[in-house]
Amino acid sequence: MQRTISRTMLINFCYFCILIMMAIRNSNCFAEVPPRLIDEIENSRKKIHSLYLKIRYDTESPYKILKYAKLTNHLRLKKGIEIVAFNPNLQLHRFNYEESQIAPKDKQGNRRIETSPEHEVLTATGEGLNKNIVLPGNIGIMYSKNFYPFENILNRSYYFRANAIYVDDPLASEEAKVNAKKTTLPEAFSLLNLKLEKENENEFVVSYTNEEYAVKIIYVISKKYGFRVKTIDYFNLPDLRPLSSYRCTDFRLLSDQVWLPFKAEYIQYHDGMISSRTFMKVLEVELNNDNVAKHAEFQFAPGTQVTDFSGVTPKQAEEIDRTNNISFLPEYTIAADGSIIDKQLKMVPKSSPKYIWAIILINVLLILGLMAYFLYKKKTK
Repeated sequence: MQRTISRTMLINFCYFCILIMMAIRNSNCFAEVPPRLIDEIENSRKKIHSLYLKIRYDTESPYKILKYAKLTNHLRLKKGIEIVAFNPNLQLHRFNYEESQIAPKDKQGNRRIETSPEHEVLTATGEGLNKNIVLPGNIGIMYSKNFYPFENILNRSYYFRANAIYVDDPLASEEAKVNAKKTTLPEAFSLLNLKLEKENENEFVVSYTNEEYAVKIIYVISKKYGFRVKTIDYFNLPDLRPLSSYRCTDFRLLSDQVWLPFKAEYIQYHDGMISSRTFMKVLEVELNNDNVAKHAEFQFAPGTQVTDFSGVTPKQAEEIDRTNNISFLPEYTIAADGSIIDKQLKMVPKSSPKYIWAIILINVLLILGLMAYFLYKKKTK
């Protein structure tokens, strides 16, 4: 009897230990990230004041375009040249897509194969305005904080996501800014419960577990390369099935002790198997110099037909969201000197002091002329 009880107790004890181990494994039981590591990442990020990058993209997939689009919900395999530039006042993202097959959906939701010609999608922000255009083409759109349909224009770049670099989009909503910061370092440390998994002399690993969405994110950060991100892995819980990954390699030392990877890779998975791999290679880079402003600044070319959302009121924004009606928005064409021509073919000068004074002078002369005319008519009666 005593032997039976002891045996039962031993089995129960082992079962209890297994439960404890499973609970520890499933919980985020790692240590808090030390402030010294967070400070190093923050100091590394603060050294990047302005940046221009020209990046080559090439995407490969084991699937043909139709199946690839169904699995990933992407229209095309991303191939072309990306340009990203920013300084404290300007931001620009442009991507020149090569001619390629795409698989858009028709009205019934079925995908079909088409050929997309080479084109460039460009968006730029400066002086409180955001300008968008597809080139070659002459149809432009302008937004402001009053009506802004984007979250963060530089987050469109896979390279920026791979590096977890946050650049504040001045026109984005506060909610959009918070969402962007949750994917960047060091910003995510103050928004998410990131934990330190391990650390050695060359690198350290931090992770975040979201039980609600059954996702775990693991960051590997290099001490050797200026506390830049080496890898980011997204896993599905509880089986840690891979969802997507970013890889940064070929780190090079730029000015002011700033390291950046000259190669990066974005991997997507479907049911644990690789569905696509996007390879990125930096072709040109400029850091913390005046030339960055030249790359980041953008003006609509003469002949561009612009639809202007910048003056939309909150009430009009609600109307647009509800009805998609934009017929009331101002539309104009950019003239050769940069001025604008509205729909009634009236010249509207560029807003600069000399044009404003010219308008005032013309109006004063017009008033004086009318006064002189009426005085003359009065005297002749």
